[in-house]
Amino acid sequence: MPANILSDVDSVAGLVERALRTALVVNGDPLAARSLELILSAEAFKVEIAACGAEGLRMAQERPYDVIILDANLPDISGPEATRQLRLAHVKATVAFSSTTPATADSASTLHLSERH
Repeated sequence: MPANILSDVDSVAGLVERALRTALVVNGDPLAARSLELILSAEAFKVEIAACGAEGLRMAQERPYDVIILDANLPDISGPEATRQLRLAHVKATVAFSSTTPATADSASTLHLSERH
């Protein structure tokens, strides 16, 4: 294949990659993180995974994401506290909580409702 065709293919691949929405999954459970990655990838998201809150906070400040999905019970920080730190760092991504326990989901919903006032 001529060099200019390869260059064109690389250019198109770069455009496609930039067009993908980006997601950061912050979850200490590898199985849950992988499940979210599969779901988001099927919806045309480019997904990166952080295994703890500190790693997720660092990654979120290093590059922009369209969405950040936080486990409400991270091993090193609570989801609500991580959200507070993201806001203080002026991270512009949409933040959503994930949880595998109903009690945690209720707490996250309560937090979300109380922040509307």
